[in-house]
Amino acid sequence: MAPERADAAPGDNLQFDVTVRNASDIVEHYGVEMLGLPEGATVRTEPDVAKLRPAETGTLTVRVGLPVQPPALVRILDGSGALVTATPVTAPGD
Repeated sequence: MAPERADAAPGDNLQFDVTVRNASDIVEHYGVEMLGLPEGATVRTEPDVAKLRPAETGTLTVRVGLPVQPPALVRILDGSGALVTATPVTAPGD
């Protein structure tokens, strides 16, 4: 995945290129699914599906639009596929 790391604020748009390789002996179809995004985020992948022959490599471009409302920060961590979100909280006494 490139870039491997991205920091973003509410309302930002991000773009990632995801490279996949077909390690099977048959033609396979690959798609990308983004999990753990904040409510209201949009995801668009081009192409929707990569149709790859055995040993063939393809790249899918993923565009993520973050909602303007919190969470305040979204950070995608390198290579692990983990997505961490920090949201505003009300401090005791506020």
